[in-house]
Amino acid sequence: MKFSVVIPTYNNSEGLKKCLTHLNRQKGDRFEVVVVDDGSTDDTTDVLLKWKENKDLKFDLKFVSQDNKKQGAARNRGVQEATGSIISFIGSDILVQDGWMEAHQKFHRDFPENDSIALGFMTWSPEIADNRFRRWLEDSGVMISYKGLTNYNKTDYWHFYTGNISMKKKFFEKYKFDEAFDCYGWEDIMLGYRMLEDGASLYYVEAAKAWHDHELNEDDLFPNRMRETGRSALVFQNRFPKVKVVPRGFKKLAFNILSIWPVRSLLGLMKKEWGWYTKSKKYFLEGVKMGGGPVEKILIIGSYGAGNIGDEAMLDVILDKLEGKECYVLSGDVKDTKKRHPEAKDVAIHFPFGLRSFFSFKWLKSFKLLRKSDLVLLGGGGLFTDMYSFKAILLWCWHIRWARFYNKRVILFANSVGPFKSKLAAHITKKALKKCEKVIVRDELSAEVVKKLIGKDPVVGSDVVFLKDHKCKVERKKSALINLRPWDQDFVEIKSFVGDLIDDGYEVTFVAMEKMDEELLMKLHQQNVEVVYPDNFKDLLNLLSGSEMAIGMRLHFLIAAAMAGCKVGGISYGLKVSGILDELNIPMISVEDFSVENLKKLQRRLKEAENLLAVRSKAEKMFKHLNL
Repeated sequence: MKFSVVIPTYNNSEGLKKCLTHLNRQKGDRFEVVVVDDGSTDDTTDVLLKWKENKDLKFDLKFVSQDNKKQGAARNRGVQEATGSIISFIGSDILVQDGWMEAHQKFHRDFPENDSIALGFMTWSPEIADNRFRRWLEDSGVMISYKGLTNYNKTDYWHFYTGNISMKKKFFEKYKFDEAFDCYGWEDIMLGYRMLEDGASLYYVEAAKAWHDHELNEDDLFPNRMRETGRSALVFQNRFPKVKVVPRGFKKLAFNILSIWPVRSLLGLMKKEWGWYTKSKKYFLEGVKMGGGPVEKILIIGSYGAGNIGDEAMLDVILDKLEGKECYVLSGDVKDTKKRHPEAKDVAIHFPFGLRSFFSFKWLKSFKLLRKSDLVLLGGGGLFTDMYSFKAILLWCWHIRWARFYNKRVILFANSVGPFKSKLAAHITKKALKKCEKVIVRDELSAEVVKKLIGKDPVVGSDVVFLKDHKCKVERKKSALINLRPWDQDFVEIKSFVGDLIDDGYEVTFVAMEKMDEELLMKLHQQNVEVVYPDNFKDLLNLLSGSEMAIGMRLHFLIAAAMAGCKVGGISYGLKVSGILDELNIPMISVEDFSVENLKKLQRRLKEAENLLAVRSKAEKMFKHLNL
């Protein structure tokens, strides 16, 4: 009887080290450990390679990697790779205690029946157990509870906790985790329900003790995790109507009353635990209202309809990748967006953000599209920064608030976040990000900002524009394309730099990415220098493909230059530029260092971009993280 321990893990390399250390202290028959890395971006692979070289291992270690598909799929993959006849599931944040393996092995000797399943005991690790919130989670049963269970006696599917459970491999393979069930929570209860409804028996094995080493706090649970629990409960009930997990009638009325702000606040003041309980019911019900069905209708919100070539290219890619979904767009210019993006099912203006926009009443259609949508996507761009507009942050936070008011799922997608000039801007952004179900950023620097704001690692990808088709066949000539955008300086030094380029035999063209760029560049242009404003991203790529070099400020001008194979250099004015240029290993200067001397130094360092395939792959993976 060989045991295989299956461990799914995602970006928890430090926890995994502790988990494997505790497994290596186990006594009894030699066993196998199968770790499935579910798309981690940390040093999980390095950790596993080092453990593989450990000559003192008391178990056989095997590990595989896959794209992020969530725990159910990772556990299925682990069982597929396992060679043992008995499978035990734990998490990478579980620390098994002395006698854990022996207890599971003894159970399966005592209960050789194919459908006998062992449930081990879990509690918080002593280092983190002295916490009022975590004690409440355990006492209230919001997460796990072993109250009333008796050793070696049967229990029900509500206790089917896959953080510490074991069963026969052949029996598991008849059922497996439902990989189409992509919500948080309930995937293990659903598996247990299917098994026990078919006659399986789940026994409590008290001696199989383990510690849960996860410092769960209020921000981790409220609001998003409880909302996802509500959504997944609805999916569970829709599939198995006999299981009444969504409250109805008087129970639903009671939960709704407890969810009202004055009631929640009063009970929370009286006793913290009561406040947490009411919060859990409030956000659970919000998750139920979000709906548990598949995502078919998506509302995409961003800086569209403003004439910015880069933003419109992002929307092009997003709509293309969401082909098959019914996509609506909120835009600053409805006619322009309809013309540029006929594949959008419908287009309306942004939600009203002032008296003039309110009294136009055009926003009635915007709210109609919001109510119809299954998901709201704040798609692409650098929406959350006050470097050039504090009002912009307020605008996008306003849109998130309205989406949450209608209990819609919200994902911040392919954005850069920060930097911030004011603490107020950072605080408002923090509040907005916490309302998002998922945060997906396009560069590592933004990921660091998000981690500092909300204490969680976002998904990191790259700019979606890298996924644009760029098959350009234009003969390259000795020319230089230059892009500038309005900033807190006049850029008059560019005239001297351009003059030197012309003297060196270069044909120089100023390239605008939106109207405000064109106005600035018209003021700076001189004899023999043309100012062009391409109609779209494809025209921009064609223009760059015929040029030897490109120097610019706008991120999507630089991305286009990289894609077109120019020698390129950047003038960085923020994280969203420097982060992606770092990935492409493109030289840059900061806008504060703008001078003729520094421009000439930059020109000498110009080079073709590197890592284009890698950033393209990262951009592609962001769409997979939407789990649509």
